Amino acid sequence: MKARNGPLLVGALLADLVVFVLISSGDKLATGWQELLAVRLLAACVAPVVVMLGVSLLPASWKARLVFWRWKHALPGHRAFSDRMLGDPRIDRDRLLRHVGLFPEEPGEQNRFWYRLFKKVEKEPSIEHVNQHFLLLRDLAVLSLLLIGVVLAALFLKFCTPAQAGIAVAIFSVQYLLAAISASRAGHGLVSSVLALHGVKRRV
Repeated sequence: MKARNGPLLVGALLADLVVFVLISSGDKLATGWQELLAVRLLAACVAPVVVMLGVSLLPASWKARLVFWRWKHALPGHRAFSDRMLGDPRIDRDRLLRHVGLFPEEPGEQNRFWYRLFKKVEKEPSIEHVNQHFLLLRDLAVLSLLLIGVVLAALFLKFCTPAQAGIAVAIFSVQYLLAAISASRAGHGLVSSVLALHGVKRRV
């Protein structure tokens, strides 16, 4: 699955969940099958556009904060050369040191240095796969939070009952937590994988 197609697919899936929750009890939103079909088609057409706008408008720094739960130096690349990251058993620390030079210590410099190493191996199949997986999970986590706002707006506009809104918020809250944890693990795995490849051989 290409990362650039991920938000569209995720948006369609989440739109289905929202519409299902809001209309499942047969309230005023859809009183007959014609109205039900119209709402479903409208959501399917509008959701991808809303998703792309939401993903585009939110800065990458905020996405990182929402996934890694850190306000400052949120990305795992900021800690790429810490003892915790270099503790990955795949990384040959001594060979990595010989191949890339001295490890930076300041978080910002660590992230910049790691990113330069990433760009040298980003087309490697293993790195490309992990990166796409991370981006998809990151967007899923962010979109889950955005859709909580959509549900609350629907409740304010009386498009759903408090009970329906509560169910939807619970679903998207759990979805956010699972996606954020998974994205965080994928992000840390990406950082470690890049270092492991550079530890195997020197990259020009």
